[in-house]
Amino acid sequence: MLAIARAVALCCLGAPWIAGEKARAGAPGPEVLLVGQSDPALDVPAVQAAVSAGGTVALSGVFDFGATGRVVLTRDVRIVGRRGAVVRGGQSSFLSPLPPLPVARPGPAIAITHLTLEGATYTPIHIGYASSVEVSHNTIRSVVPRFNPALGFSAHAGVVVGTYSMLPPAVVPGAITGRVSIRHNAIEMSTPAPAATLCEGVFVNRTWGAQVRITGNTISDCARNSIETLDNHRDPAGDGGIEISHNWLRSQSVGVAWPNPFRPNGIVAGWFFDPTGAIDPARNAPYRISENRIDLEGAEATGIFAPTSGAVIDENRIAIAGANARGIVLGASDGLLAENDLAGSGRYAIDITPFYAAFPSVVADRNTVACNDVSRFQAGIADLHLAGNDNTVMGFAGTVLDTGTGNQVVGGSGCERECD
Repeated sequence: MLAIARAVALCCLGAPWIAGEKARAGAPGPEVLLVGQSDPALDVPAVQAAVSAGGTVALSGVFDFGATGRVVLTRDVRIVGRRGAVVRGGQSSFLSPLPPLPVARPGPAIAITHLTLEGATYTPIHIGYASSVEVSHNTIRSVVPRFNPALGFSAHAGVVVGTYSMLPPAVVPGAITGRVSIRHNAIEMSTPAPAATLCEGVFVNRTWGAQVRITGNTISDCARNSIETLDNHRDPAGDGGIEISHNWLRSQSVGVAWPNPFRPNGIVAGWFFDPTGAIDPARNAPYRISENRIDLEGAEATGIFAPTSGAVIDENRIAIAGANARGIVLGASDGLLAENDLAGSGRYAIDITPFYAAFPSVVADRNTVACNDVSRFQAGIADLHLAGNDNTVMGFAGTVLDTGTGNQVVGGSGCERECD
């Protein structure tokens, strides 16, 4: 009964760590209007000079950044597209780099909105240092993959907020703080060679006490992870949280089998660089993954993969098709999976299983699985796999493979929604 009460309580909770939809970033300031000249020799220095002065920079017309052009963001700035403004080309076209370390003060407040960003190499937006971020109402398309000779494949991303590629060994305290809002963007990530391309539609990593909200985006044709949020830390005050909601994700059917064979994936949310963060309350920021629509095909596809304790995963609609595909994988403990709708075919609709064999302390125990609908899913092995211990399953009408201990399964075709 305690598990049932917990499920109902969490179901009725919103996401108290996330502010409202209208949270904004970037300094309003006086507005400077620039008109694109379709010439890298003119457009890049003009935009650079304007953003270096800070305030609001409005772009109109077509701006050409060439093959490698880049605008570096170091001041509070709001970049706004007017009348269908287009920015073509560039490599990490809008970049906020790390300052000298350790970080001595909060970074700039950055907003990039209402632009069409097309043909950038690797990514059009890469923010590694900011005190708030807004990336909203943009169209991102035709992102050119960049080849990595050390790995032997290419990679590209729609939006990157985080420090991993700038400083791989560890989190940078204070680099990405405040509110991170990535919302209502249309991101198209097609590539002629998806099997040789690692794609990240939205990649948010190693933030520091940030309130991250990724919502209302449409991400298509990504060959690896449509949304990926990894190793996002609470700060010493305990602040930090991630909401991923109301996105529509459609993938390629193939992708790079690195760093593991699972691809393409809709949402990957939790801990990877340091898996023990998943069970450390001082570091592990709370997650809510809610009301997303995810459509995937691929032999090893995964709709939602969450290696993080305490995650709330509710009311998602997931359709997958693949011999070893899995709808939801929960790889840690004390989470809630409630009222998700899973359709299609694959290995498991829901897989509650430890993921990191090298880290036996990261277990998949004490989760609550409530009122999920698998009636339209055809499982190759079972609708639900329980490889952890002491999990509680309610209102479940599918087949169950229980390889753990102390798990409790209460059957039934559905649940009354007490929140209504």
